[in-house]
Amino acid sequence: MFVFDGVLDVDGVLNDGYRGHAFLLEDRLLHLKEIVNQTKCRIVLSSNWRLFADYRDALLPKLREHGIIDDELLGMTPDLDLDHLPMRPREILQWIRDSTSVCPWSKSSQTLPTVCQFVVLDDRNLVSEPYGHSLHGRFVQTNGQIGLTKEIAERVVKVFSQQPKITCLSTWALNHWKIFDEFDNTTYEPVGPYAIRIVDTRSAPGPATFPLHFMKTQILYNILSYLPLDQLFVMASFLVSGTSSPAPLPFGKLGVRV
Repeated sequence: MFVFDGVLDVDGVLNDGYRGHAFLLEDRLLHLKEIVNQTKCRIVLSSNWRLFADYRDALLPKLREHGIIDDELLGMTPDLDLDHLPMRPREILQWIRDSTSVCPWSKSSQTLPTVCQFVVLDDRNLVSEPYGHSLHGRFVQTNGQIGLTKEIAERVVKVFSQQPKITCLSTWALNHWKIFDEFDNTTYEPVGPYAIRIVDTRSAPGPATFPLHFMKTQILYNILSYLPLDQLFVMASFLVSGTSSPAPLPFGKLGVRV
C-alpha cells in the first residue's frame, strides 16, 4: 500500500495552545481537511494526545466527522518514556523504522505501508531537538498561539509536492541506516533543562548493519522495472533457459546496454 504520511501534533496546530483539557477549533480542522484532500495523506499522531484515552476519544471522532481519517489513524509514534526529554524527532524516526517498509529488511511482516513521502506538522521547533536534522525540508512549524492557518496548510501541500519520494534505497533512507541502527544501542542523559546527550552503550561500536542481500534484490527489481514488457519476456526467457547470451537490450531511461 503506497501512502503519503502526515505526522501530526495537536496542541498549537488544531487549537491555539494547551489549556489543560481537550479542545479543538473548527477552522483548524478544516485546514487539515484541505491538506488531506490535496495530498491524499494519512495521519500519524505524534502529539501527547496519543498518550491519554480521553484526549484520543475527543480527537478521533472529530477527525472522522471531517473526513480527515476514514476509520483509524495510520499510526501513532511510540512513547519512549524519557522523562519529558525533547525526543519527538526520535519518536517519529522510530515509527518510520519500525512501522513502514523504509527498512523492510528488519521486518517479518510484508504488509507494512510504504511511506513514499512525509511531512511533520508541529508548533515545537523540532529541527532543533536531537535527531531533528532528519526532518530538514519535511517539517512545517505553526505558531502555537494561533495554530494551523490557511497559509501554513498551503505550505504543507507545497512541501509534499516538492520533496523527493522516499524508498528503501532513496538518499534519505540510506543516510538514516546508521541512525536507525544505533536506536537499539543508545541511552539519553539530560544536559540542562532542554538538552540531552546521546550515549552509545556498545563497548565497541561497529558499522551499521548493511542489508546487502536485500539491496541486490531491490536493485534487480528496479532495473527490470525500466524494461518494456516485450523486453522483459526476453530477459525472463534468457534467465530460465540459461542461453549463453541474449541480444543487447536497451535500458530505456538508463541509457546503457547489458
